[in-house]
Amino acid sequence: MVRARELADRDALTGAGSPAYFARVTQRALRDCARSGRPVALAVLDCDDFKRVNERFGHQVGDEILIEVADILRKQLTPNGTVARLWGDAFGILLPGVPLPSARGLLEEAKARLELRMSERGRPMTFSIGLSAQSSPDSIATAEQLLAQADALMFTVKRGGRNGLLCRDTHALETLEQRPNPEFARQP
Repeated sequence: MVRARELADRDALTGAGSPAYFARVTQRALRDCARSGRPVALAVLDCDDFKRVNERFGHQVGDEILIEVADILRKQLTPNGTVARLWGDAFGILLPGVPLPSARGLLEEAKARLELRMSERGRPMTFSIGLSAQSSPDSIATAEQLLAQADALMFTVKRGGRNGLLCRDTHALETLEQRPNPEFARQP
């Protein structure tokens, strides 16, 4: 039973966390925020033009890229952070105890490292990131709201030309779509 749970908590391809695992960890972090006032930052990182990468280099190369992205994110953002593959070429990143400005800095460093690594491998790629943060226990968002806000921010980056990072605190929840993108329902 424990082994089955461990397998369900991991993405089979990348070894990153699964969407269900990410949801549980996010809910725990938000409960901690409510009790202690510690901030919680959550990001959605999407590989730009990933479909074109698969078409140009093949699915095996695409899979190798996803594995490498997950590995780099885990090395850059753990032990305190959690990295999960949410769907296809999108990753969720949870940074409990990290305020929004610090989370932004960490993600900008990770994005630069990812882009450098992909360029070194002859597979230039950019990344779009939406970052949402819960900085105060006074305005507690649900895990779904925090994820939906990060997802909406990531799509705003995509619509604005890709290759960027956009962030907001949950005080701005009312200005963004409250529902998760339907893609979250898809499992890789």
